[in-house]
Amino acid sequence: MYLSHIFILMLLLPLTADILLWFVLPRRKWRWISLIPNALMLVFFLISAILESKEADSQICRMWIISVIVTLCTAEIILLSFLLISRIFKKRRLLRRSIIVCGIGICALFLVYMLYAFTLGQKQYVTTELELTDRRIPKSFDGYRIAFISDLHVDTQHGTPSTIDSIVNYINSTHADLILFGGDIVTHHSGQLDEFITPLSRLSATDGVISVLGNHDYMAYTSWNSDEERLRDIQRLVSMERGMDWKVLLNRHRTIRRGGDSIAIIGVQNDSERDDARHPRFGDLKKAMRGLNDCVFKILVSHDPSHWRRSVVEKTDIPLTLSGHTHGMQLSLPFVNFGALFFREYAGAYHEKDQMLYVTSGIGTSLMRARFVAWPEVVVVTLRSR
Repeated sequence: MYLSHIFILMLLLPLTADILLWFVLPRRKWRWISLIPNALMLVFFLISAILESKEADSQICRMWIISVIVTLCTAEIILLSFLLISRIFKKRRLLRRSIIVCGIGICALFLVYMLYAFTLGQKQYVTTELELTDRRIPKSFDGYRIAFISDLHVDTQHGTPSTIDSIVNYINSTHADLILFGGDIVTHHSGQLDEFITPLSRLSATDGVISVLGNHDYMAYTSWNSDEERLRDIQRLVSMERGMDWKVLLNRHRTIRRGGDSIAIIGVQNDSERDDARHPRFGDLKKAMRGLNDCVFKILVSHDPSHWRRSVVEKTDIPLTLSGHTHGMQLSLPFVNFGALFFREYAGAYHEKDQMLYVTSGIGTSLMRARFVAWPEVVVVTLRSR
């Protein structure tokens, strides 16, 4: 979700709640008093946004402020909406009370939903199994398993490396031949990775770990003394990933061999539709594919799913693209498509003729430390030779 949408949401939620309160509360004195809690929450949010800090504790505090504002204001709006509706039926007391009780019940269910999302939801890892059959997959790669993960945002686990340990154990339990990482290992700066190098170095697959950079990995979500300092931090992050024995692809490809057969993993830098400082467009697919045989089976790892429709579909012969970035919106409801309001492709599989995009919900969180339905996801792709 774009930051401008989040900022508008932070303004609209308290404002909507206060407007409803103004109509529900009968006395003017109570109306003015009712504005105080929402006003304070909004002030806290604005202060946290203005006083941007590189410290992990400050960033986590900001996430919790946003989470509290969204949760309490939404619960307030739900309850007040039912109270306002009940006022239409002043003369029908039983119906009015039933509406109020219904509102209280739905409000309570919402708070339980959010409580689960803030606690157990972040640790409810799921594995999505995909099977891809293609004539270009060599017989020696039939049954080859690839684990794809994205958007770790390890800073949201600050002070709890044991959580990353459990994530690593879960990924390793897939017994993949290759692990692909789709970017956004941190949110603000490379220092956020320091305490997690040891557990992440334990990620294990026969052909190792291949990674790309996500939009957050370009360090534009925090302040720097100069652009040179920011660029040095990007280089530090890349060096840290390589120090964990990850193969970082920056508009490059890597060939995986089985005897005389091979497949190619193509990795591009972040390539976003918006093309601004926080969503840069540095992907160079032509450069990344240079030297590849047309007949070789190719898998593209590109952080932003919008890259697929702009640069891959009908422009290349890449059958499978793996992306992240959207987090599956983190909070969702069964059969309710919130993500379509913000992204054309935001979660799951998308097809255009013989080309496929899979957008994972990712592992970590951003903006809000909560997940519901859009659970932390490990995608396992099994290749099948036709």
